[in-house]
Amino acid sequence: MATARGGSVVSHSSQDDIRRSGLRLDEEILDKLDGQLRALQVTRAEIGRAIALSQAALDAVDNEVRDVTSRRDELYGTVRRKRAALVPRPFMELPVELLGTIFEHLCVYTMDEWMETALGKRQLDKNRTASAYTVAAVCRHWRNAAFATPAIWSYVGISYFLPPSGANISAKTQLAAKWSRRVQGVRTLLERSRAVPLDIHIDWAKADDVLTNPHYQTILDLLGAHAHRWRSFELHCVHVGVPLFWLDVFRAPTPLLEELSVLSQQDGEMAWKVPYPRYLPVAPRLQALYLEHCPLISTTGLPALTMLDIWLTTLPAVRAWDILCRCPALESLLLSCRPVELDTPPPAPVNLPALQTLEMHNAVEPLFVTHGRDFAFPKLNELCLFGHMVTPLRQFLPQTCASVTSLVVFTGLLDLPAAQSLAALRRLQTVKFIECDLEDAFIGTMVRPEEPTWPELRRIELEKVDMRPPDGDGFVRLLRARNFPNELPSTDGARQPLPIQEFYSDDHSLVKWVAAEIKYILDVTVKRHD
Repeated sequence: MATARGGSVVSHSSQDDIRRSGLRLDEEILDKLDGQLRALQVTRAEIGRAIALSQAALDAVDNEVRDVTSRRDELYGTVRRKRAALVPRPFMELPVELLGTIFEHLCVYTMDEWMETALGKRQLDKNRTASAYTVAAVCRHWRNAAFATPAIWSYVGISYFLPPSGANISAKTQLAAKWSRRVQGVRTLLERSRAVPLDIHIDWAKADDVLTNPHYQTILDLLGAHAHRWRSFELHCVHVGVPLFWLDVFRAPTPLLEELSVLSQQDGEMAWKVPYPRYLPVAPRLQALYLEHCPLISTTGLPALTMLDIWLTTLPAVRAWDILCRCPALESLLLSCRPVELDTPPPAPVNLPALQTLEMHNAVEPLFVTHGRDFAFPKLNELCLFGHMVTPLRQFLPQTCASVTSLVVFTGLLDLPAAQSLAALRRLQTVKFIECDLEDAFIGTMVRPEEPTWPELRRIELEKVDMRPPDGDGFVRLLRARNFPNELPSTDGARQPLPIQEFYSDDHSLVKWVAAEIKYILDVTVKRHD
């Protein structure tokens, strides 16, 4: 359509023309898409043919892999057998006796480290228990050697199982099965160890079903049948306590027993009785005995006993005399109890010529105070006691402890009367205070130029000590007096005390500036003169 306007002609497109133009554009795009689709279909067909060829090749490779793997595995077994037949096998060719000796070094001599731990403080060694089974499981030759070496089966370590909570029948069944295996394991060790000495460690410390579970008694009965083979025996049952009837296992002869430890819980049944049952009737080799709330004392004597630790609530004096008079070889003695019937004197002087360490706990000091004149400890060199015992022992110390060179004091107030009591320890060289309250007047007695306490003192240790006054410099004055003697006026005829060589203190015991001055004095007088 055309329209005349101002001498010019204006043309307008019709609707059909617009539609024709759009159609041509769409048809051109459609032709292009058809071309792309044809090209893609050709490419896909080519890729499909390539995939088919690759799949066939992959299937062929998989078949070949399976065939080669099967042949390889079969041949590998043949090669391994032939190689085993050709290559020397030192351990397989060793005689059973020599292999057994190696097993002993592997399984038995590791016990030395365990035995070095303080009696009563040892932990159950599960690796030692499993070691014999481990070597026996390697091969038939090793198994034969293990069965022919009874010493590797001689450690019997026994733990316990926690009972299930509630009424779970399945859990109780599983627990019963575990205990049955544990009992059978003890039988196996006892059988395979034959006649060699046994080291027994029973860790029932936290068990709470000892009175209701019969397996505990079954195990003790099994062990009791071999009491003649015990070398060391440890029983820990502190949560509930050792039932009194369990102690019957210690009424048989134990001729090889060297160490015995029984840790129990305070129980009225464990009190001393008259007459008292005969325990350990034959124990000629027993060297170390550690008892907590279990008065398992031999009434026939322990001639080889060198270490005795007894922790009881009460102990009649007459029983104490039975113990001390029947253990003449004691080297270390720890008593923790409240003695009763102190009017009963010992039947004879208590002479312990080999005793070197005496440790008093609880309220045992009346036993020594009342009968101090009856004690003789000529070689005693280490004394451990509580602060509240120091003053009551004033008459006992000079009579019996004159040879002491090392002193440990636990808790309590150490004041001037305490110093006057401890002054009897004239040969003291080392002193350690643990959780004590130290008054300045106590320390001052060691500074006196005319008659200082402990003139041979060389080493001081403080652990959680409270000084009175808190910032007191008593130890500074002590070190200056001992290590700088020229600073003090001389005393004619007085013996010059030895200088302090070592001083150890934790962060709690001394204020920082006092500790710093002590360190300076030691650096100047000790380290620079080495």
